[in-house]
Amino acid sequence: MLAVNYTMGPVDTLWPIVFVILITILLVYYKDVIRHSILRKVIPYFLLAMMIVLELRTFANMAIGFYYSEMTGLAYLPLHLCSTSAVLVILFLSTRKEIFLDILIIQGIVGAIVTFIFPSSTAPPTTFEYWRFFLSHTLLYITPVYFIIVEHKRVNKRILIISFIAVHVFATIAVIFNLTIGTDYMYISPDNSHNLFAFIPIHNALPFLGEWPGVILFGELLTFPVYFSVYFIIKYLQSHLDKGGQYANIRRPV
Repeated sequence: MLAVNYTMGPVDTLWPIVFVILITILLVYYKDVIRHSILRKVIPYFLLAMMIVLELRTFANMAIGFYYSEMTGLAYLPLHLCSTSAVLVILFLSTRKEIFLDILIIQGIVGAIVTFIFPSSTAPPTTFEYWRFFLSHTLLYITPVYFIIVEHKRVNKRILIISFIAVHVFATIAVIFNLTIGTDYMYISPDNSHNLFAFIPIHNALPFLGEWPGVILFGELLTFPVYFSVYFIIKYLQSHLDKGGQYANIRRPV
């Protein structure tokens, strides 16, 4: 029989990071080819189809839960930060409303990177769930990166502000559900086996951060430097993608 619980190791962290770096390099190298070929229309639809297929399990669990029990359905709502980002990917690629991409850019990249560094799935590599876990998070990274590199999406302070507002709105909703029905959305409940205290045991030195509402303060202390770092890295890299800004007003396919 297959192992029920699989412990993630260095290989499980390394290959997704190498994979997204290679894709990023390919997008940078072939950005002009993509812009002037049918791929410019095909790739977004491919990303949309992939995300829908990979997230069908989440939607199915939620639907089944609501069918048999409202409380069970509530436990499967897409209120984890990466689940929210997956919904944003689907909404943006299906509607092309910029606000969805504005929220997704920093949130999706941060969520994917943190997940790759601290993978939490217990599914073994021989299962669909293992690959669904990593590929869905890969799409959270690839989608905004694709539009930054190929479609010349500009990242500015407005997007940073929108990202901060959005993540706090999502966190507030998650906290409300956690306190009312006992879920652990966004892993911000004081449970060290799921949240970042399992990887960054700062609560051993500062016990308050391991208790409620210290976990919220700890999340804030992490969010600001991480979001600002990703923002400035994107700003620096995008300034070197197309010197002279010849694609600043590039038109996206309808």
